[in-house]
Amino acid sequence: MSKGKKKPNLVLKEKKKVEDFILDKISGEKFVNYLISIGELTKQDKEQKYGDVIKDKCRYFATWGLATVAGPDRDIQKDFKIHEGSVQGNHHVWLEYKGFYVDGTIAQFYPDKKDIFITSKLSGKSVYRSHGSYSLVEWFDKEENRLY
Repeated sequence: MSKGKKKPNLVLKEKKKVEDFILDKISGEKFVNYLISIGELTKQDKEQKYGDVIKDKCRYFATWGLATVAGPDRDIQKDFKIHEGSVQGNHHVWLEYKGFYVDGTIAQFYPDKKDIFITSKLSGKSVYRSHGSYSLVEWFDKEENRLY
């Protein structure tokens, strides 16, 4: 095995740890309920397919997901990165946690994906094209100065 590559069963064990940690705190249903609570969606929207409901909500997911999982724990916050880039040529934002991408809105591009999709960053099949990654503080600074 070449230097820098992890053994497959080790990656699977690490992925399971990440999934257990993340999915204990967030879910697609919780994300949709959050969007309803801030007025971005209506209760009727819940009846639609998840991939349709969360279309164009990746910026919301990135900050909500990170804040919900990490809470006020700065050490956990530092383990996360927010990526901005593209999926299938479409602008997209997702999270990275300990070498795994965590995406709550990938279903808008791939309807067969789970509501919270977790995959190894090292995966050769990655559909993600990152143009930059940010800490939570860097992301807030960037977004504060973003022109809409």
